[in-house]
Amino acid sequence: MIGTLTKNQIEYVWYHFSLMYTLDKEQKKYFHYITDSNTSSYPKQKIVFCLSKDSFNKGNIFYHRNVPILFPKKSNILCSHTEENLIFHHDILKSAFFLLSGYQEYNSHEKDHLNRFPFERSVQNELSIIKIPVVNYYFEIIANEINRFFKRRRLKKCEKTNLFPSFVFQLSHDIDRVDYYTVNFLLFNLKSFFRQKKTTFQEIPNVPFLIKISKEILKFSKKENPYWDFEFLLNTEEQFHIKSNYYFLPKRERNIDASYSLREKRIVSLIKEIVNKGHEISLHGTVRSSEDKKALMEDIHQLKNIVKSRIYGIRHHRLSFSIPHTAILHQGTELSYDNTLLFASHEGFRNSFCLPFKLFDFDNDTIIDHWLVPLNVMDSTLFDYRKLNFVEAHRSVMELVEQVQKFNGVFSLLWHNGYFDETRKKPGLRKFYLEILSSVIKREPISLTGKELIDMVKKHYNER
Repeated sequence: MIGTLTKNQIEYVWYHFSLMYTLDKEQKKYFHYITDSNTSSYPKQKIVFCLSKDSFNKGNIFYHRNVPILFPKKSNILCSHTEENLIFHHDILKSAFFLLSGYQEYNSHEKDHLNRFPFERSVQNELSIIKIPVVNYYFEIIANEINRFFKRRRLKKCEKTNLFPSFVFQLSHDIDRVDYYTVNFLLFNLKSFFRQKKTTFQEIPNVPFLIKISKEILKFSKKENPYWDFEFLLNTEEQFHIKSNYYFLPKRERNIDASYSLREKRIVSLIKEIVNKGHEISLHGTVRSSEDKKALMEDIHQLKNIVKSRIYGIRHHRLSFSIPHTAILHQGTELSYDNTLLFASHEGFRNSFCLPFKLFDFDNDTIIDHWLVPLNVMDSTLFDYRKLNFVEAHRSVMELVEQVQKFNGVFSLLWHNGYFDETRKKPGLRKFYLEILSSVIKREPISLTGKELIDMVKKHYNER
């Protein structure tokens, strides 16, 4: 990222700052932006932000109380208070913009095997900050320092906004498959067997496993289906008084998108039951929908015809999301928010922020009018990608919850239906799931669906 922030990019940062602290036009009149590091050139009675022209260099990082400033200038302190001014010597605003907007992913040629920007190539990995909402810390630092400036001059302070009365727990489930033993599943495993090719997480199937699948298909009507575990999910949510989002996936590409039809009677009946219990039905967009507006609109239309009401939320299948292209596609649709942004291979804060946010259209130098709810943890991230044991996984999840709780942010957990099959996966998964829910609930969050929490965010901006 070469060059100083544009006026719109600076306003993008302040737009998100106001999710945490009040900030009005009169207060912003004290802000002054400058690229010159000569202190004699500063106007008096101003809060001065020194802007950097430099691109990101991981070898040139300034740390303020263990918080990394990505675009430092020549100073051994972050800021200083003089008789006349408050001066931020390093470019904390550009650091916030870089992380929050996902600029590192813009035009990046780094892709994983599913065409996603990989965690391994991210700043969050390079600086070991994936489990820290760094931008929230930036805003806290800025607010504390400018309030010192205002207090000395007996001016109105930036008060904490308290967007939510407590931190938010947002639970969700991606409904990728609803049947385990299917003909397509048998064919898929036969191809893997004869090609002797390992898939993403699955070992090359052996002959006894292929025989078992065949037997189960032949006695299809009598078999136990480990993927149809919705009674357990719904009963658990009722037990813990949790609201949830259920993301249903339309059919499109074979062996990639859904193997079930949204029009099946059992699916229609399931959706009605979920809605009647107070949960939200959302769209699990097909892989193509993250790149193609026509496919996106078809996906919305399919699910809307079943639900018979507006579709507010989306999470793209396989966490497919191209910054900022996918967010731009969402504009002009009935969708209010997206809940996709997580690095598949590591839990944490992909955009280093624990509140809902918007992305930025770099080509047109403007904010994208579509909300993103950060996703923090996915079941397969913990146990398939990272291969953690239960103790390690529990500790990691609760570290994230603790960070979110500091800022009254949003903790978002994705747990797939069918991820409790302990003969196929890890024994103890169901117990672990219940323990995680219990641990989170003990911290007394408010449980909201995606629509409910975005409605609160919108109300915040409308009231101001």
